[in-house]
Amino acid sequence: MDIKDLKNIVTIVQESSFSQASKRLFVSQPALSQSVKRLEVELGVPLFYRDRSRVLPTEAGMLLATKGEPLVLSLEALDREVRQLGKPENRIVTLGMSQFYGHHMLSKALKSFGEYNEGIHLQIVEGESYFLENQIKMGRLDFGIFPSPIYSSSLECIPIVEEEILLVINENNKEAMELAVSLEAKKQEIPIESFAKFPFILLKPELKLRSLVDAICLEHHFRPKAIFESENLDTCYSLVRDNYGITFLPNTIRHNKPSDGIRFFHVDTKLSRRDLVLVSMPDVAEKLQLAQVAKHIGEALQRP
Repeated sequence: MDIKDLKNIVTIVQESSFSQASKRLFVSQPALSQSVKRLEVELGVPLFYRDRSRVLPTEAGMLLATKGEPLVLSLEALDREVRQLGKPENRIVTLGMSQFYGHHMLSKALKSFGEYNEGIHLQIVEGESYFLENQIKMGRLDFGIFPSPIYSSSLECIPIVEEEILLVINENNKEAMELAVSLEAKKQEIPIESFAKFPFILLKPELKLRSLVDAICLEHHFRPKAIFESENLDTCYSLVRDNYGITFLPNTIRHNKPSDGIRFFHVDTKLSRRDLVLVSMPDVAEKLQLAQVAKHIGEALQRP
């Protein structure tokens, strides 16, 4: 048994799925299954119970995962630390961002990082925040920029700027626009239950912002009628721009888009605010001065 075997077992236990674990580990599912079978033969004990819906660890599998995870994280931290002793001009640091945030703030992030890490090359990896968080935890990425919440307590989480989730309506959507304007005139933040009958363009259910939007709507006692679900916020924006429905978007997009006949409205809920954060392992945060980088990015984002 080696560290790769331990990482495989830990990941399968975390995901309760061979297919999801294989995606995180960047290996094929058959290859992952074969590696587990080989380890079970080597150790002489089964590590997982398998059925059609999920994978559960046996007592031996849980023992390996529980005691193996700190070893995996420790070795990955050691690997990063040793690599950071190399010549700065040969260093490549990996930054994870979603396509949306890359589109709207990558140049500011690159400039801010360069202010504190001169001569280090930055490589960009795109993905949704849950995937990026796991890649950082596994040592495959140095740091990432994505919205809270962050699910792993072992990661350093540095706030960059507070985001507000806004209701977005095309000005040609006369009925929705008149309702929003009239409600806004009475109160700066509008009660979104008034829009329950309108068609929504939303992110897919497994994405972080969609979970937040569902919670906001549930607080207002309705479920949004999604006529289209996307993995990309820019797609949601473009469909509202073409007047297919209304949506929710972070105010980050408002600062970086032309008007396009689109109006943004504040929502009457405390749930509409979240932090955009810079995430890394603690040792990486210290060596790359990421607290200063995060502050610099936040200041840049708040400038016109």
